[in-house]
Amino acid sequence: MVYFKDKSSSSGEYHLIILDNQNQPLEKGTMLAVYAPLIGGRNVSPWPRLTNSSPLSEWCQETSLSKNVKAWILRANHHEPLRHQLSDDFAHLCTLGRSIIEGAAKWDGDLRFTGEFRYTKGYWEWTEDVLSRCGDRLRHLKIYDAVYASLFTYDHNSDIVKAFCEAWCPLTNTLHTSAGEMSISLWDLHELVGLPMTGCLYDEVVPSALELTGVDEKREIYPPFL
Repeated sequence: MVYFKDKSSSSGEYHLIILDNQNQPLEKGTMLAVYAPLIGGRNVSPWPRLTNSSPLSEWCQETSLSKNVKAWILRANHHEPLRHQLSDDFAHLCTLGRSIIEGAAKWDGDLRFTGEFRYTKGYWEWTEDVLSRCGDRLRHLKIYDAVYASLFTYDHNSDIVKAFCEAWCPLTNTLHTSAGEMSISLWDLHELVGLPMTGCLYDEVVPSALELTGVDEKREIYPPFL
């Protein structure tokens, strides 16, 4: 059994503290920053609305396109032609490619990947047996194709993988390329990652302790954000 406690700071930050027992000091518990839901929901007590929570101000900088026109420009490598318009303290978003250009990083030796082909004695025979005897179960769990695909070898181009890594920006989760900013398609998110494309918004939050243990007008405990 665990216990939940709320903690707020003078700066207005709220945290959920998870304790092993009621007597455990707060500083010994697991502390999670409280994140308000995007799609609303039932809150026991109102939390202050997050102000200036958008990361755009950190990712972008205002620049003048003309005498009377201003625009926001992403701190990305593909905006290099506009660098003369930016202030001296302008800093590009960090990418591996930018670090390589500045001499702060480099590729060292052969590029090897986790999961590359290696022979495992008896694996093919065992996998074929599993696919034959447990096919219905694997299809129900939606992993049949993944197990089946492990029977084959796949070629890869190290240069393409390097180019992808050099263009990827971990802060924006996009690729900064000469053709512009790109991202993984919705099809990829749906088919490869499993994130929903339709229906309710996937809203990952960290509720407060009061929201986790609160009760409704009938004094019944309810799950948060329902």
